[in-house]
Amino acid sequence: MTRLRILPILLALAFLSSCIMPNGGLPAIKRATTDQGHEVYYIPMDGEVVTIHAAFQSNYIFTEGANPAVPHVALPLIQQAAAGNIKRAMLVEEFERLDARAELYARTDAIHGVLVADVGDIEAAAKIANQVLNKSTLDERWFRRIAANLAEDAAMDRRHSGVIGWGAMRQLSFDPQVARFWTTSLEDIQAITHAQIKDWYEQSFYADDAIIVLSGPEDMTSGLRAVDALLDGLDQKKPREAVATQQAFEPVAKTILIENKAASDSLVLLFGHLTGQSRAREIETMISVYELGGTSSSRLHLKLRDELRAAYEVFAKFVDFDREVRLLAMGGQVAPDQAADALAAASDVYDQMRSTGFEQAAFDRAKKVYFSHFETLLNGDNLPTNFVIDALLEGHEPEFVYRLLPTVGGMNLATQNEYVKTHLAPADRLLRIVVAPNIDAIEVKADCRVKRPDDLLDCG
Repeated sequence: MTRLRILPILLALAFLSSCIMPNGGLPAIKRATTDQGHEVYYIPMDGEVVTIHAAFQSNYIFTEGANPAVPHVALPLIQQAAAGNIKRAMLVEEFERLDARAELYARTDAIHGVLVADVGDIEAAAKIANQVLNKSTLDERWFRRIAANLAEDAAMDRRHSGVIGWGAMRQLSFDPQVARFWTTSLEDIQAITHAQIKDWYEQSFYADDAIIVLSGPEDMTSGLRAVDALLDGLDQKKPREAVATQQAFEPVAKTILIENKAASDSLVLLFGHLTGQSRAREIETMISVYELGGTSSSRLHLKLRDELRAAYEVFAKFVDFDREVRLLAMGGQVAPDQAADALAAASDVYDQMRSTGFEQAAFDRAKKVYFSHFETLLNGDNLPTNFVIDALLEGHEPEFVYRLLPTVGGMNLATQNEYVKTHLAPADRLLRIVVAPNIDAIEVKADCRVKRPDDLLDCG
């Protein structure tokens, strides 16, 4: 399964806090080395539950001949196929027997694995997980079944306006391999071979490239033994060097109409790519998103629903696809004859927020929402392992997470308004996409009108 960090860890906060702040009662992050020599970050926690979060760094999608859709088939396959002495489709029962939880998901730069169990069972659970990572049979019949199911889903998705609109944004804005990873097209799924699955598996879960964060009781003996059990033999994997690097995306400032005859409504989408300092200032972006579309009384809701009475659904969100591609997205689902008005109205609302900024009360409400959210997660005796993993993958020291609450608590109206006015691009520099059943009926000055999927290639 892939995971999109809609509410990310908000780690890029160095512009507000130049030194490591006291941990505010959060557990200390310790360094430890297992008996087999694996470096581990350890978070002592109350209770008897152990969590192992491993990020196996991977450049797979940039290797020679890679099909970026492969992980989306391979990960469910290894969780269902036989592995070592575990029979096919019995993995869930094995983990349930130990009252353990295991999860695998892929991102463009790493495969993440999370294993959770009581301290007395964590080593046994890790041995089961190791067989999945190192001894899967990669059953070909199950491969065909999983690929066929995903292909069926992809074929159905091609008719959905949301899939079409977001897919167009990725195709126009992302590195081609990254776009293919997140799109998981029917063509890419159908092109996957069992040999490619085997090739991916031989390269993946390489122990030497893994970042390991462990949380559990103060006595870390069982947790460290479990890490060794999890990584046993994984240093024999053979990852290939990437043959290409991720291409920097260039923000596309165009208005594009895409026809979807299967739709009954129109979908209006606006995308602002976050570059430079705006890319690092995630909290201000999230507060901006909350003001635009976070509640039924937000600016977009009031304009599109209450004033125009146009929208069936309104949204605004901060989307973090990977460490290079982050954006502010907003829009709504509207009646076909209101698409032009809704696009203009959403653009106006966004530009008005940029030009006038926030009022104090609105800023305070949004700030409180996010402070409360992270205060709940960081409640004085808890430090989630994924916070630390993301800090490390961003290139920070793990203690960087201690800045989060002080940074959010220290934000003020002046810096928020400076951000929206200076660092968010105006609406005419956003990528604006309308997906509608009949684009000829939409009176909008468009840079591109797409009647067939291949026509999108001419819009870049």
